Amino acid sequence: MTVIVLDAGHGGRDPGAVNGSLYEKTIVLDVTKRVETYLRSKYGYQVRLTRSTDIYLTLDQRVQTAKTLRGNLFVSLHTNAATTPYAKGVETFYSSSSAHSGKSRVLATNIQSNLMGNMSGMTSRGVKTANYYVIRYNTMPSALVELGFISSPQDVTHLRSNASRQRMAEGIAEGIAQYVHAYH
Repeated sequence: MTVIVLDAGHGGRDPGAVNGSLYEKTIVLDVTKRVETYLRSKYGYQVRLTRSTDIYLTLDQRVQTAKTLRGNLFVSLHTNAATTPYAKGVETFYSSSSAHSGKSRVLATNIQSNLMGNMSGMTSRGVKTANYYVIRYNTMPSALVELGFISSPQDVTHLRSNASRQRMAEGIAEGIAQYVHAYH
């Protein structure tokens, strides 16, 4: 049985990116729970969360939790921020230096493709490599999704909207399902 580990970035004393009353940690926890619900109800997958409440976990605790839960894949959700309001869009990262870089690239590509298919009106920034701790040091195929820029007036409209958050969650979930069908 495939175990999917979802990681809502930040949490507790670490709010992540902030725009007024909008906190990254709150947005990503909401979207993560929606992905979990969708994957369980539509596909019957085993889904585990690194956090299901507003608690703080270190980056290493997130990686260790994924290992402890015996995950087969790991997806971390975030929102982006920039000093300019012009930066906008959705992007998905994988680590090219992890042991599972090939499968991680496929996972990231599937998520980005399905996510953008659900989010008309948002800009795709594509699939990119990065050595973020949670995807670099994980022992399973891993991807990190940036759901848009909390600093962008265009993206914030989507990040605030329950309907958009649900579409984001479904796109991410379908990308994960596409990967699982190919590899498990």
